[in-house]
Amino acid sequence: MARPAQEVALAFGRFLEGRTTEKPYFAQINFNETHTPFEFGGVTADRAKGVTVPGWIEKDGEAEQHFALLQGSVAALDRGIGILLEALEANGRANDTLIVFATDHGLEAVRDKWSCYESGLGIAAMLRYPAAGVTGGRRIREPVSNVDLLPTMLGLAGIDLPPDLDGLDLTTVVRGQQSADAERPIFGIYHNSGIRSVRVGNWKLIRNFSAEPYRELAPATLLKRKPLQPRPHAELYNLSEDPDELTNLIGSHPEQAALLERHLAVWMQQVKDPAYIC
Repeated sequence: MARPAQEVALAFGRFLEGRTTEKPYFAQINFNETHTPFEFGGVTADRAKGVTVPGWIEKDGEAEQHFALLQGSVAALDRGIGILLEALEANGRANDTLIVFATDHGLEAVRDKWSCYESGLGIAAMLRYPAAGVTGGRRIREPVSNVDLLPTMLGLAGIDLPPDLDGLDLTTVVRGQQSADAERPIFGIYHNSGIRSVRVGNWKLIRNFSAEPYRELAPATLLKRKPLQPRPHAELYNLSEDPDELTNLIGSHPEQAALLERHLAVWMQQVKDPAYIC
């Protein structure tokens, strides 16, 4: 049964206080926030600093309430994380604990979670491990991937990586010793459909192999009141000029699209993606 973030964090604190050994431990702590319904745990809408509605969603009353509640849920989660960090500090474990905070998908709204747009693929991700040189004040601006998490954790722990492990060890990156490769292909997948994507630098290709055939064009409405349009076979975006992915450039940049198409095809073949088409 799901519990509010504050209760979950307090339970972790009791776990720390009850430990009688110095052996390393692993704790996977799952929070229900910020999943819908956002009112979970008594959350109320947070409009203290205004309400941010993304540019690809129509700013109507439903959207304003949806994101105000999301902001309230984020605030509740933040308070829970604060309790968790205080428990580590109180038990002398704040310095030698590798903390990984991550979500499993982006925003939960139309054109977000159930897609390969950046708003659906982009997640919250933070690492903290002072004993290994991973402290606050740094932001990795280059694209990285969830598959990098395991090799990076192994690297920070001083464990040799298996030769066939996916992803990259970003230990030197999270320590601030070097930058990530900005031109490395980053792939995305929405597992319940045939939507796949690849991003290289600021260019992003989305391929709709067998996805739902129709969609509402942006700015979309949360209640899907607008007429549906056919979903294109492929979408190409320049994220530096169009971060909300509103202008499909697939017809005007054929060479860039072909380059990304080759990256995507090679990756799909390597991972034996069932949607791969020769």
